[in-house]
Amino acid sequence: MHAVRPLSSARGADGNRAAANAFCAILSVLWGHPTLAPQGENAHTAAMTLKTAAFLALIGTLLLTVLMAVDFLQTVSGVLNDVVPAMALLRSLVYLVASLSVTVFFYVFNRAQPR
Repeated sequence: MHAVRPLSSARGADGNRAAANAFCAILSVLWGHPTLAPQGENAHTAAMTLKTAAFLALIGTLLLTVLMAVDFLQTVSGVLNDVVPAMALLRSLVYLVASLSVTVFFYVFNRAQPR
């Protein structure tokens, strides 16, 4: 069997980065896509605006908050039935509050973005 040697020992970290950038540039030319930022400083055209990214993050955290709320309710039910230790309730409450705060942040951030 052959020993696998890391790429950093062959060319160094900068050489690997340059080779990866050259490979991506060749692939983009072959596929007919222009490079992301060819020459100018404002040549980058983003496919997703900040508002749509904030909305997507809001949807994801909203789903996570729903899951955390369901977990919290199951933990409360388990504590009341003496199946789950009471300290699990604290963990579940912390997760729910953290998830709610991130969801509120993304809601406010999404509302603050211009159309």
